[in-house]
Amino acid sequence: ISERKEWFSRPAIAVALARNPKTPPEVAIKAVDYIPAEALRQMAKGVGALPHVVQAARKKILPR
Repeated sequence: ISERKEWFSRPAIAVALARNPKTPPEVAIKAVDYIPAEALRQMAKGVGALPHVVQAARKKILPR
């Protein structure tokens, strides 16, 4: 699933991959690019995500 962009274009699958603790970190961080804004905000708060995904979500949401 992680090798095909068609699957990442579905927001529900991208969220599921990012939240799944068995997903490799590289794939989970790549999935963050395809997650809708509201789910991304929740992940940035640390709700239902691993630390490396939370950090990627925060970088995506917070402007520098």
